[in-house]
Amino acid sequence: MLKFDGKASLKPFEKCAVVLLWVRSLIGLKAYGRALKTIVKNKDLVLDEVEYHEICGNMQMKTNQKDAAVKSFEALLDLNSSNFDTYYHLIEAKGVALPEDKTKLASYEMSAED
Repeated sequence: MLKFDGKASLKPFEKCAVVLLWVRSLIGLKAYGRALKTIVKNKDLVLDEVEYHEICGNMQMKTNQKDAAVKSFEALLDLNSSNFDTYYHLIEAKGVALPEDKTKLASYEMSAED
């Protein structure tokens, strides 16, 4: 957990920016587990709930925590239900294989089995 001493008085949005920079740095290093632990431990400093759940869901997918990822993506849909990328992430987290080119989903024709 990040601790800020009294010497440098950072505003809440500045603390949030430091946490997100740290998490994104860990993601860039492909330290997905550490990135997930860092953002979860510092949840109270992250002001943007959408960003929080999006990072958590993506890191949970990278660390093969699919059940937790489903919960993160569902929370993300509660906040912003018009984001189609979140639906795709949720479907993938539930184990459904999607085509690489997501534009093909709009023209997908169901088979008799579907």
